[in-house]
Amino acid sequence: MSQQSHYTISRDQQTLIFNVCELARFETSDYRKKIENDLHCPEFQDCQNAIVDCAGLNYANSLFLESLLYIAADIKRRGGKFCVCGVEPFVHELIQITHLNQRWPIYANLEEAKAAIQ
Repeated sequence: MSQQSHYTISRDQQTLIFNVCELARFETSDYRKKIENDLHCPEFQDCQNAIVDCAGLNYANSLFLESLLYIAADIKRRGGKFCVCGVEPFVHELIQITHLNQRWPIYANLEEAKAAIQ
């Protein structure tokens, strides 16, 4: 992954965990292609579930929301489960305003999300 990425990704059994990072500026040039490449790399292509961990993310914009939608759609095509966790107040409000909290479960922390998704 490039150093400009707004997330890191790891694997826990059949679940991908995206740890979203706070950046002063979200790069829009090729982020979607990067997410697509990460989701389909040999190490992760057989994972069915995904958790986006937002712990420590105090600000988000439409690029963040688009990232959530893209990851969720890919996981849905795989027949898996998707959720979000560790949501700070501003990000939680953004998710509520866009009604995305009605599409996906939101958990307090990563441990709760892992327990619920597996």
